[in-house]
Amino acid sequence: MYFLHNSSMALPILKATKRHISTMSSPNIEESTMTRIAQPTATVRANQPTTTEIFERERAAVTGNGAGFETARPHHIAQSNVGQRLQSSVGSGKILKKGASGEDVKEMQQLLNRAGANPPLETDGKFGPKTQTALRQFQQQSNISVDGKFGPQSMGAMQQSLQMNPAAPQTPANPTSPQNPGNPTAPEGPQGAQGAQGVQDTSGMSQDQKYDYYAQLIEQNGGQLKDGVNQRNIVGLRTETDADVNGGNGRYDDKMVMIWKDSQGRKQVREYTGNTEPSARYRGRMGVDVNGDGRLDQGRLPSGYYEFTKGHSSRLGSVLRPTRNTMAERDTNQDGLFNDGATGSAGRSMLFHKGGNSMTGSAGCQTLNPTEWRRFWRDLNANGNPGTIGYTLINT
Repeated sequence: MYFLHNSSMALPILKATKRHISTMSSPNIEESTMTRIAQPTATVRANQPTTTEIFERERAAVTGNGAGFETARPHHIAQSNVGQRLQSSVGSGKILKKGASGEDVKEMQQLLNRAGANPPLETDGKFGPKTQTALRQFQQQSNISVDGKFGPQSMGAMQQSLQMNPAAPQTPANPTSPQNPGNPTAPEGPQGAQGAQGVQDTSGMSQDQKYDYYAQLIEQNGGQLKDGVNQRNIVGLRTETDADVNGGNGRYDDKMVMIWKDSQGRKQVREYTGNTEPSARYRGRMGVDVNGDGRLDQGRLPSGYYEFTKGHSSRLGSVLRPTRNTMAERDTNQDGLFNDGATGSAGRSMLFHKGGNSMTGSAGCQTLNPTEWRRFWRDLNANGNPGTIGYTLINT
């Protein structure tokens, strides 16, 4: 509870807070991305501020302290464990960017708050627009590359700002395929074979090394590794692509990986080329109007962990269908990019299915061209029914 000792500021703060407390409504569910057109009846539910955030914003407005990054109140956390996990992850090559989630993101949010984020971030472990804005403000104040990604440069600046003790060195989970840390003096992002989430070129790895590496990626990015006999894990490594690419027909430029252990306990890895985003050919025909402007907004799965089971569609044939309703990031300004910070329910419409040869055939689903799809489906069923399949989607 907040106690307001200055009566002149109490009334406007409380009135402003009351105006914002209840703002969310439930969007309608989008139907199958290849079979039905959704109606524009949904409303925005993305990035709603918490009551605490609202209070802090209104307090700043009343007292004249505008939003920004405070620099006069760093907190000494040398004796705290906060940030130790994050230091280890960044030291092993991981770079956090918008769309990431998990404990590393939560620690980053906590550190940004301690370094003076204004307004304070909700430490929910989700790297959304507010977290990216706070990080950019911190980077600008620290005189480092302002790219909105948290890697070696940002970690070093945070250690200096908060006088943090460096994390104790850890033995890599897979000593035979070590992760190469990024260049701390370079901008944070793809570095040679290593992408924004520490993604490596696996062409020189053995099958066991690949399995261990992808298993590590799953766990580092909030997934749940299924390691029982014939239990399947799929990793999607997304390359951000404009929906208007290739004349609006989409492009197969994402990597998909399937890993499992067979009945003999041997590690199995299969790699494919696929697609994880919609193509513009379906713009205006499929989607959900989440901002009430009368236009259907295309959607895609956010990065994160999902579970799928085998299914069948009368129009698409064999598919993988999510086991529960999912959210979708929405392109509300219709520019082909998913950077508007808007989300809405997609129901269970975000499938895995076969695409076309000259087009991805995706209005938001995960698709592979016919040749890759046949190989993918054959591998999926190689040792019998795989049951519930884990899917970890990573923005690279």
